[in-house]
Parts: sequence; structure tokens; C-alpha cells
Amino acid sequence: DWDVDFACWCSYKYLNSGPGGIGGLFVHSRHAYTNLPRFAGWWGHDLETRFRMDAPYKPIPGAFGFRQSNPSVLTTMALLSSLEIFDSVGMDALVAKQRLLTGYLQLLITEQLSHHVTIITPHHPSQRGCQLSLLF
Repeated sequence: DWDVDFACWCSYKYLNSGPGGIGGLFVHSRHAYTNLPRFAGWWGHDLETRFRMDAPYKPIPGAFGFRQSNPSVLTTMALLSSLEIFDSVGMDALVAKQRLLTGYLQLLITEQLSHHVTIITPHHPSQRGCQLSLLF
């Protein structure tokens, strides 16, 4: 346990869901019944009282209480397809491909564009992941 209170993440970049794709939220169990400010959303409302239009907002305990709305069907299906492909290929193959592609881009930039562009991301693959930050 890293003693993290809250964390959030997206799926548009590394999981290929695209803009507006599903995001994720972690809420530590000590905040399950928190009264922190939030945007009250239909999907975060208590299931037992959700359809009582006169009932005050009663959030579902935990991260579910922070949900805003239903996810988009199109981005959800794109995400599901990506996850199925990732599962069938395996992480070792994905990391190997990522290192090859990012390394090739690094090579091309270094050899052909170094007079216009500086790569400011660490050179070693284990320190940069699968992206390059460029300074123009």
C-alpha cells in the first residue's frame, strides 16, 4: 500500500481508446464515505434511490460515487478490442515492439533532423518508455 488517497488515469493513449475514452479513478477505502466536493452524476447516485426524483443526491461509497455518466459505447468497444489484442499478444511482445519503434524514431531524428530537433527524453529505453519528448 503506497498510502495514496486518490489516483486517476486515462485510456486514450496507451490503450488506444481515443479522445473521450474511459478514464479510471482510485479512491482509498478510508474515503469511501467522504463528503468531499464532487460533480454529482447520475451513475454515481445510490442505486436504491436513483430513480426517486425528490431524493437528495446520495453517492455510492468509494470510486463509484464519483462517476458522472455512462461510458460511450464506441470508445468502450475500441478499448475492449485493444485489451483483447494486448491479451493475445502479451506484454513482452508489446514492450519489444515499443522499444523497436521508439528506437527507430530516435535513430531517424538523430540522423536526419538533429540540426532542427533535440530529443530531451533520456536516451536509454528503460528510462523513457515509449515516447520521445522533442525540443524545437
